[in-house]
Amino acid sequence: MPNEIGVLLPNGVPGCSGETIRAWCRLADDGPFSSVGVADRYVYVNTETMMTLAAAAVLTSRVRLMSAAFLGPLRPVPLFAKQVATLAALAPGRVSLGVAIGNRTNDYDAARIDWTRRGRILDEQLATLEALRDLDGDDNQVGPQLGDIEILIGGASDPALRRM
Repeated sequence: MPNEIGVLLPNGVPGCSGETIRAWCRLADDGPFSSVGVADRYVYVNTETMMTLAAAAVLTSRVRLMSAAFLGPLRPVPLFAKQVATLAALAPGRVSLGVAIGNRTNDYDAARIDWTRRGRILDEQLATLEALRDLDGDDNQVGPQLGDIEILIGGASDPALRRM
């Protein structure tokens, strides 16, 4: 198996333009890289993670798209599920979703999310994603149907190990 090397897009570099991100996506897809990744923060100057990955999805055709790591609990459960399923639809078979709860309280304060609930929210989000694998046509379900994605769980706590 050849070496697989990914590159983190500069979406968190202050002053990074959309054109720079677009250029990096095109160069990564044309070059030797196996994936492009995006770091997630809420209180920071970075571009929004899922929107950046969606842009990368349409600008590339070969490289995997990775979140490193997506702080799911900062988003409402239905929005999280819809964003992930949409990204999987835009880049079939090329999504590696790294998820974690994060360790910065200021992200949760800004999102008005109870810091102590972040693990339970992630558990609910992962269960909702699993439900999207087999939609039954109910008009009350969030969709689209979840395609083939790789889910990577971050963390070193007992709950994180259980999620793995």
